[in-house]
Amino acid sequence: MAYRKYVGGFALSLALVLSFGSSPAAAVSPVAAGCTTEGASGYLQIDNWTNPGAKIKVHMEITDSRKDGHHVQMRLVTKRHGDVTHYWPWRMNAGGHGETVVVRTTAKDDRGIFEAGMQIARFDKKNKQLNSCSDWA
Repeated sequence: MAYRKYVGGFALSLALVLSFGSSPAAAVSPVAAGCTTEGASGYLQIDNWTNPGAKIKVHMEITDSRKDGHHVQMRLVTKRHGDVTHYWPWRMNAGGHGETVVVRTTAKDDRGIFEAGMQIARFDKKNKQLNSCSDWA
């Protein structure tokens, strides 16, 4: 059974989990994920995740937390039918230390979105990934 984090004080009862499983149709909207790694932190919130074929609303907060001359990128990560991982395009924060970039977009996958999460990473000037973390909603 997948573990989901809920924002806004929402809770999912055991009866609901047993009735519907851990599919997004059983999720209380919104769901969230987030993590922090050296020099970067990210937060993801997903709304309108009513079924695997839904067009979800994606809210990402990408924060550069280290004064080191490197930039931070974050992306949505989803699981398609058959447990296939789909890595969505990176979104960049090149604003420097202390800056947070907010990205609002939508996502829809014809092969379904059965799980969703995020990955945030710090990159050097040549775009080499230095470190990262990820979390699932």
